[in-house]
Amino acid sequence: YIFFDEPTTGLDPITAQTINELIKRVEVETETTIIVVTHDLESAYFVGQKLVLIRDGEVCFEGTPDEFQASNLEFVRMFRTGGKAGK
Repeated sequence: YIFFDEPTTGLDPITAQTINELIKRVEVETETTIIVVTHDLESAYFVGQKLVLIRDGEVCFEGTPDEFQASNLEFVRMFRTGGKAGK
């Protein structure tokens, strides 16, 4: 396993995308499982094959990025929208 903790936090969008591409390249070239902790949904959607959302120490969602985006679970919707009602 290779762990990344908030690898794109505080980076400009161009550098963040470069880091995301590097993470994916490392995963493919090393055939290693990559675990990324992030609050950056764009990064999670790009690098993640599976997303896990944790709330109060408990897994409240586990699935693909597409399943995350389609989820009707209240906390998932709030996380996607920054706490606003809607998608």
